[in-house]
Amino acid sequence: MKEVKSVLVVDDDEIARQTICNTLEDTEYDITEACNGSEALEKISANEYAAVVCDVKMPGIDGFTVLRKARKTRSIPFIFVTGYPG
Repeated sequence: MKEVKSVLVVDDDEIARQTICNTLEDTEYDITEACNGSEALEKISANEYAAVVCDVKMPGIDGFTVLRKARKTRSIPFIFVTGYPG
């Protein structure tokens, strides 16, 4: 089986998204970005990812909805991030 070498970073806040991407840039993974839940679902349906780093609170489709919809067709580890307190 071919090892997947891409991580999808999903966040509607560009600065937060770039910060996560910059943190991951020295890893062995290719980093792909999505700026909202809809774009994330499109990319997940079209590509294979080793993991998804996803904001929880986004307008439209939130991070938990992205997880539920993605898991219907793929088994992808999700790491959730948020700038909102508890």
